[in-house]
Amino acid sequence: MQVAENDSHGVWLKLRHHVSDLWNLLDVVTLLTYAGGLVLRVMPVSLCGPCFYAARIVLAFNLMLFFFRILHMFAVHANLGPKLVMIYKMVISFTAVSNCGVDLSSDMGSGVSQVKPSGRFRLHPTSMISKHSTTPVPDSL
Repeated sequence: MQVAENDSHGVWLKLRHHVSDLWNLLDVVTLLTYAGGLVLRVMPVSLCGPCFYAARIVLAFNLMLFFFRILHMFAVHANLGPKLVMIYKMVISFTAVSNCGVDLSSDMGSGVSQVKPSGRFRLHPTSMISKHSTTPVPDSL
């Protein structure tokens, strides 16, 4: 769309002007790598055996380029206003706090935490051999 509406005369000048922007160049490279990965992917194994693995590498690189473009489109810029910047910072802090909460709850649920049972008896690795072992373990361990 931008190429057709450009004031330059000639197709090559329009394309050169379009690709002069870094993000437009990234779009062109992303489309070309996707087309190349798709061609490599649909090639039969009898014709080209390692093409399947090459297609996976090219398509993984294409996905990375696509993620760069998506991150650029959804980035919150400071010139959009202080309220958007404030919301962005709150979302970042909320995700950090919620990730810590999920990590803590998953550690507690899996028995990784260092919670000691009440009473004078403690769990000891040797007491786990027998289910009915109630031998007190000295506190020096």
